[in-house]
Amino acid sequence: MFSHRPLRAAARSHHSPPVPLLLVAITAITAITAITAALLAGCGQSSATIGAPGVGAPTTTTTTPPIPSGASIRPCPGPTGSASSAGTPALVFSGGVSDASGTAKVGDLIQVRLPTTQRWQLQQASASAVIVGQGGVRDGALNACVWSFRASASGQITLSFVGTALCDQPGAPCPQYARLASYTVTVK
Repeated sequence: MFSHRPLRAAARSHHSPPVPLLLVAITAITAITAITAALLAGCGQSSATIGAPGVGAPTTTTTTPPIPSGASIRPCPGPTGSASSAGTPALVFSGGVSDASGTAKVGDLIQVRLPTTQRWQLQQASASAVIVGQGGVRDGALNACVWSFRASASGQITLSFVGTALCDQPGAPCPQYARLASYTVTVK
């Protein structure tokens, strides 16, 4: 006698159970949400869902974190001013060219003028480089952030600055890079 049972059992083992369409849709929406959240992370805004005790529906609030030292579109940390207000410099570094060096005498005024196409911060200044006035003054005529230093002792002075991108559109992605501009002065 011939039986069809073994063939039916074998045929059933090759078919997977049908996946409900709702499960596929939920998985796709979850994946899209995760990708969107990853792409938007770091764009300057954050959201939080907050539920008050005893209230049925949570509320969503969106906040923009404060930017230290003012708005991120300001290239210079100091006020608007003039490079000449500190006096006549004996040595000027300009244009953001890194690894430049020069020579000065004790008491000389040394100026660093960095282009306003980036946001600049003083990273390091040797102890014998005394800052004159307020650092990071924005000189509109020079289109530069200006730091003035007075050489107070003989030896070597290192001045290092970090330049980052100007981000002028809240919530828009901002390039994340840092540019080092470092200067060495031999004081005699």
